Order: sequence, then C-alpha cells, then structure tokens
Amino acid sequence: AARHAAALVAQLMSFGRKKTPAAQVIALDPLLGDLERLVAPHVKQGGRLVFDVDKGLTLWADAAQLVQVLVNLVTNAFQAMAGAREGGVVVLRAHRKGDQVVFEVIDTGEGIAAENLERLFDPFFTTRKDGHGIGLALVQQLVTQHGGDIKVSSTVGDGTTFRVWWPAEVPG
Repeated sequence: AARHAAALVAQLMSFGRKKTPAAQVIALDPLLGDLERLVAPHVKQGGRLVFDVDKGLTLWADAAQLVQVLVNLVTNAFQAMAGAREGGVVVLRAHRKGDQVVFEVIDTGEGIAAENLERLFDPFFTTRKDGHGIGLALVQQLVTQHGGDIKVSSTVGDGTTFRVWWPAEVPG
C-alpha cells in the first residue's frame, strides 16, 4: 500500500510540475532492459512482453521520461489483460519512420468502449476500480513536451493499440 501511494504521489507531482525534458540523443536499446525490469511485477503468470524493435534506434528524449511513458503504456496493457487465463501478450514495437520513431504498444485485452476512448487522456478519468486516472494523462503530457503525439485505437473484444510518434532527432 505504501509503494502504491508513493507511486501515485510521484505521478501527481510529475503531472503537476510539467518538468521541461532534459532531452538529448539517446540509444533505445539499453532502455529496453530497464523497461522489462520495471514492468515485470505487473506481468501475470504466463504473460509475455514481446519486443519488435529495430536495433540501433536513437531518438531525442529525456531517457527517464521516455522510460516512464513506455512503462505506463506497457503496464496498462498488462492490466487490461488481467482477466485473461494465461496472462496474454503485449507487443512493443519501435521503428523509425522519417524523422520520428513510432512506438506501438499492442495488447490482447478486452478493448476499450468507444465512449471511453475520447476521455482516456483526461486527468483522473479511469475505468479501473483501483485506478487513479493519472498515468495516461502524464504519458500524453510527456509525449507532447517532447514534440511527439499519441493516439489510441481499440475494438471491444480485440484489444488496444497505443501509437506514439517521438522525434528521432533534435526538433528543428
């Protein structure tokens, strides 16, 4: 309970602070191990995180903030599959397209009802009984502060895909 409360307070402070990213050109590969360790406690028995990531990707980012974005998206994906008997699969894709890196976080969960899609990034909006509604609002804030964009597509019964467009180079 104390760890959960501390994490919530940290997210609230990050969201309220709107800290300017200390961005630089970074390599993505070393961050993937950090991501895997941070989401491991949220992966149900039998669940798998699959990476489909171009090797050697670099991007313009505050490394800690990029990891926070990816951890929130991947953790949410595993939580969306909480009812799955075998844990489900989350796929994290990352590929360079022009001057951006496009991330996709794809889950095989229950999907999101259409009436909830437009509110997903609203602060304090949640559909989970144990949710706080800060995670996706913070994700959107961090992505836009880096000059990127985020969209979601979902079909009830077929899972959800979050797409993040992130600058690969110093914004010009």
